[in-house]
Amino acid sequence: VVEKKGVKLGFSFILNPKLLLFLLRLPTFFIRFGVRLMRIESDAKSSMLQSILRGKPTEIEFLNGEIDKLARNMGLKAPINRELVQIVKEMERKKEHRFMPPLELAVALGIN
Repeated sequence: VVEKKGVKLGFSFILNPKLLLFLLRLPTFFIRFGVRLMRIESDAKSSMLQSILRGKPTEIEFLNGEIDKLARNMGLKAPINRELVQIVKEMERKKEHRFMPPLELAVALGIN
């Protein structure tokens, strides 16, 4: 969608989306090793995870929902983004205030 739309990603987006999908498929050991290499604090949490854990609405519609909307407007599909929005919305609805490990999320998205 980003390529078709001609959007230039800023410096804040370090990982290529295809690389990110590859990384999500890695066993937990490699993910933990990579996190250590990047020196991310083990207790660091994304703003979306913080919202989920607090039972607050997330910004999923403004992030992945927007990508899905752009794709549909361009006659494209963004099935992973669409499904991710549904998963997070369902967690919000059910009041599931928990972390979803990368492998579990990959399985739920059908990208394992």
